[in-house]
Amino acid sequence: LEESLLYTAGRLVAVWPSRFKSIADARPFARNPEAFANKVYGGRMGNDLPGDGWNFRGRGLKQLTGRSNYVAYMLDSGLDCVTDPDLILMSEHAADSAAWCWKTNACNRLADSGDVRALTLKINGGLTGCAARLDATRRALAALKA
Repeated sequence: LEESLLYTAGRLVAVWPSRFKSIADARPFARNPEAFANKVYGGRMGNDLPGDGWNFRGRGLKQLTGRSNYVAYMLDSGLDCVTDPDLILMSEHAADSAAWCWKTNACNRLADSGDVRALTLKINGGLTGCAARLDATRRALAALKA
């Protein structure tokens, strides 16, 4: 229900190559979740204040991330998850925030059409992990048909 952010330096370079060009660049952020979150999430997704990257890291079943997403969810749900982001860790809010994100981003149409690539872009903003997600989708669909 909460983004781990416990990466080794090598994994940081592999997953975040635009942010970490070398092991030396990544070393200060390796196994340092707060510093890492502030580095990669700070200054974007509505994270404008010091510490926002850490405060608004991924939480919930969909991994709601970024101050702007927390604010939008708060305005729609009435849950003050901006003042207390850890509210998203509670099972009912973890599920509700995921459903809200799914609906808000019109994900059902993409899922129903089987467009895993477009769905990955919609949810993650990039294609990291898309090959594994495609494989998992194929296996799940095969199991459901069995």
